[in-house]
Amino acid sequence: MITGKRKDCSKEGFTLVELLVALFISSVIAAVVIADFGTFTSETVFKNKALDVALAIREAQVYGISGKKVAGYEDVRYGVYFDRTAYRDGRNISQFFIFADTNKNGEYDSGEEIDTIEFKKADGYVIDDVCLYNVDYYWNVLGTYYYITSASVVCGDSFSLFANFRTVTLFSRTGTGADIQGRAYSGGAYKNADRMEVIFERLSDGATKTITVYNTGGITVN
Repeated sequence: MITGKRKDCSKEGFTLVELLVALFISSVIAAVVIADFGTFTSETVFKNKALDVALAIREAQVYGISGKKVAGYEDVRYGVYFDRTAYRDGRNISQFFIFADTNKNGEYDSGEEIDTIEFKKADGYVIDDVCLYNVDYYWNVLGTYYYITSASVVCGDSFSLFANFRTVTLFSRTGTGADIQGRAYSGGAYKNADRMEVIFERLSDGATKTITVYNTGGITVN
């Protein structure tokens, strides 16, 4: 028979080195989780802000397609209006309007806005630019527009005679598509664009998201 004392394992514990290693591993895991959570939160807020822009454009589209009534007016088109001077460098607020084209001239006129969407630079988000793609340029001569040229892309902050333009995207009951156009402060007009891109920027790191409105009526955020 083999006899002897049984080892009492219940009295064994961790060594100081083992505790320090476990504490170090736990600290690393916690740091990674916290860092990832902060990044996730920041990205979520950024995406939601960009979605706010897209949803405002969608709201104008729904108003137009549904034929939302405006007191005293019939068959009004609804649109969104971006003015380059409202968000260029040096301004504290970037904004755009949802408006009802009550005088039916295909443009935004003061007093037609039904909602204003704005982002303050102090909050860290701005509309950096608006671009029109595959667009025709017309010159205004005594109220008549004459075709001059076409461009694959025109952006508001481009260094050209026709920069700093105003853009209007209109929606109506006659179809689900979008009429995307612009007016240059030089007097010309941009027409027949196949899409508009709104560049939304997070100022802390310069990251951007693009809200795209297609002339078919589709709206995406990337």
